[in-house]
Amino acid sequence: MPTIALTPTSNVIVEANAASYADAIPVVLNDTSAVAAKVASSHTSTSASASAMIAKLIIDKQVWEQNAYKTSNDQLYALLQRCYKLYAVMTADRDSARELRNAVESKLKEQGFRLSDSSHMITKIVKCVFGANRRRVSAYSIALRAALAANVTTSDLPLYIREKGGIEELRLSQSPNAMTPKRKAEAAAQFITNSVLGDIKLEGISTQLDSAMVGCQHVLIVTQESDACFTINAMISATSAVNAALAAFHSQQKPKQEAKAAESSITTANAKRDQLIDEAAAVAAPQ
Repeated sequence: MPTIALTPTSNVIVEANAASYADAIPVVLNDTSAVAAKVASSHTSTSASASAMIAKLIIDKQVWEQNAYKTSNDQLYALLQRCYKLYAVMTADRDSARELRNAVESKLKEQGFRLSDSSHMITKIVKCVFGANRRRVSAYSIALRAALAANVTTSDLPLYIREKGGIEELRLSQSPNAMTPKRKAEAAAQFITNSVLGDIKLEGISTQLDSAMVGCQHVLIVTQESDACFTINAMISATSAVNAALAAFHSQQKPKQEAKAAESSITTANAKRDQLIDEAAAVAAPQ
């Protein structure tokens, strides 16, 4: 069998490899702490990056509010101001009013829009300018007519809209069928004044009570259990939370109240019909 002789260079390589392996052992033993440090560093870096992203988003939002959003509203209010001014011109001079009114009616016809003769001229002007979006036209028309009712001058219109909280708040405040969350909460608070589902007194809750808040409302977060009992998880006393809960309660109860009112109306109508039938029968009966 042939013999392979190792050269001195080969011995050096073997010794060097052995030495490298020996040097590598402590690296392997200490690898866990090294990896942990690297992972922690990675998490710190990621957290810092996320914080920076959120901070940048907040800054961009503020820039948007102060620039694009504000500019957009300013431009909208300026357009509405011009619509409002056009209406004001119509009311100032009879000849101008006739000419402008005819122009508005012609434009509506040209655009294919149909509004009843009883529609307010402000609504017709807004319809000409803002087109087929019925919700938008309605909101803008309500806002301008609210300003008209409040005797707001043309120059003060943008300020009036801003002070009222914007177009949507103006619409809600003027619409008889629309309610702001605050008004819903107030209505619900009155509705439940004399409503009592039950009384409870628990030591776990009593320790959280502030004696100065007797008569105030709170929100309890409960979990329904399978035996029809409820587990009370938390109590919230913040006014915003209570108002939000009352507004939600109002929205939940509204369909029931409407159904009850409809049922009552039907009952009343049936009773009236029966009464008329009885009266007619009494008249027709031979004396």
